[in-house]
Amino acid sequence: MTDNFNSQSDSLLEIASRENIFPYFFVWNDFSPVPDRFVGIKWHRHSGEPVYSYGASECGKVIDDICEKGRPVVLEEEFHNTLRFIKEVAERTVVIIPHMGTLNGGYSRLKSTGVFDSRMVWVDTALADIHEIRDFADTYGVERIIFGSDYPFGIPQSEKRKLLKSFSGTDLREILSGNLLRLLNREDGVGPLD
Repeated sequence: MTDNFNSQSDSLLEIASRENIFPYFFVWNDFSPVPDRFVGIKWHRHSGEPVYSYGASECGKVIDDICEKGRPVVLEEEFHNTLRFIKEVAERTVVIIPHMGTLNGGYSRLKSTGVFDSRMVWVDTALADIHEIRDFADTYGVERIIFGSDYPFGIPQSEKRKLLKSFSGTDLREILSGNLLRLLNREDGVGPLD
């Protein structure tokens, strides 16, 4: 399995080196060190799947490494583990909550706990309700909203149309690309990864 995983990682990094792709590394319970050429982290599980071993020293080491390198983390977890993870990284790196928090306990529940008050907590729009996206923009601004589609579960064109109905001009450009490029220090939006 490790050989196949390394081969897949190498293939992704090879494609990213010649295309405008920003590869994210999936962290799982083996807490493998994150290769340097990955620009972000995917920390992802659903209820009913094995739980991350948050108490393991290897987990703490990977989190510390992620934070030291300033890699953003796309975090999809159960509500209590979402709160735990955000507390663990405590302002050390950006955490992106996908789907406006739908699978992290729900947008309203996360908002009521103050999760979104932190400038280090961002959201993506994939499959999210436009009323939640609009509420986040009205409450916190658009600077921490990233377009997402969750393809193949969501269709990029449909997800974009949803935003076109509620946003325009600079706000729309920032949500569709500018915020992510700024987060990844890739504001020019061109060129392969180093």
